[in-house]
Amino acid sequence: MAGSNDFIQEAKLALAALPEDHTQRVLWLNNLGVELAYSYQRMANTVVLDEAIEVGRQTLAATSDSDSKATCLSNLGYHLSEKYLHGRIISDIEKAVQLAQEALQLTPKVSTERPARLNNLALALSHTYAANQIVEDLDRSIEDFRECVDTSTENDPDVAKYLNNHGAQLRDRYHSVGAMGDLEESIRTGREAVAKTPEDHEERPARLGAMGDLQEAIQLAQEAKSVLPDHHRDPAGLLGHLGDLLASRHARTGFMHDLEEAIRIRRELVRLFPKGSLDLAWHHNSLGERLGERYSISGDMADLDEAIQNIRIAADMAPQDRPDLPLWLDNLENQLYSKYLRSQDISDLEQSIQAAQEVIDTVPKNDPSYAVFLNNLASGLREKFDWSGDVTDLDNLIRTILYGPYRKLSS
Repeated sequence: MAGSNDFIQEAKLALAALPEDHTQRVLWLNNLGVELAYSYQRMANTVVLDEAIEVGRQTLAATSDSDSKATCLSNLGYHLSEKYLHGRIISDIEKAVQLAQEALQLTPKVSTERPARLNNLALALSHTYAANQIVEDLDRSIEDFRECVDTSTENDPDVAKYLNNHGAQLRDRYHSVGAMGDLEESIRTGREAVAKTPEDHEERPARLGAMGDLQEAIQLAQEAKSVLPDHHRDPAGLLGHLGDLLASRHARTGFMHDLEEAIRIRRELVRLFPKGSLDLAWHHNSLGERLGERYSISGDMADLDEAIQNIRIAADMAPQDRPDLPLWLDNLENQLYSKYLRSQDISDLEQSIQAAQEVIDTVPKNDPSYAVFLNNLASGLREKFDWSGDVTDLDNLIRTILYGPYRKLSS
């Protein structure tokens, strides 16, 4: 690592000394960009990623031949996709898609680089779909992953990764559309990905887990976690995957030790992520969900209070346009209502109603879930009227049923 840092500093000094039109400038820029990318992959440092993006832009501007330009476009698009995953700024992923498409247009059909560039484009489209839920983006992602797999050679070291990515998008489309063909192809693709993944590969647990082989996936994830180097770029990714696998096995078997361990892992992830990270909000919500599950079994109010606290933190941290926000607010509403059922404290019911109102405020009227969320709000208002007998609560209920989300009326 010290050697890499030394080269980065040497390249920066060389670039500072070279004139803008020097013939060696592009070579130094390219090498600096490669070293910055390696450094980011090791450390997941967003400052290094921003440097790599800036150097990538300079390299692209200074490059003229089409092969080199395609490489620059693809690399820059990939780095912008990574930046989007950290900051969730939609313009980053839109630009990543654009650059990946331009790179592909410059790449001949027979090029050995084409599968990797198709993979980069398909990944960017999958992130776009996750952000906006437009099925056309998912369809395009699947088609690009399919071409990526079809054009890869048998000895391509990344073919298992391409198969796994393809299977993941097919599962997403199955959950969205319900086509059995997607589920069947996803299972078949997942099996191929596992078959082509070495026994000691760190991604093998995730690929087995995607196929539903929970027992083996959990065992392998635990083994991988125990030997993971401290400098691994994504320790939280493996840890989070292990937590998800344990929660899935608990849902199937009811084995409480799995739920306890999933909660412990979520607490560790909340501790690991910096306060400004948008991923931290996701882990707070997941911790809240697991604690809510444990409350439903144990009835321990401390679990319910902690669940509410974590889900509230997640909702407060999330930008208004984050796709997860309505579901998190719905989680908050449900947990607050559970607390009201135990406490019979009207303030808990009012907070539940407020969360239901916020769900409605964040969901477009043409969303398939809008009617469900609206019904939840109406149910809370009906409960409040039954409790209070206040005509204002009845007015709010009627207005919600007839016209949609209400705004509080004066008494």
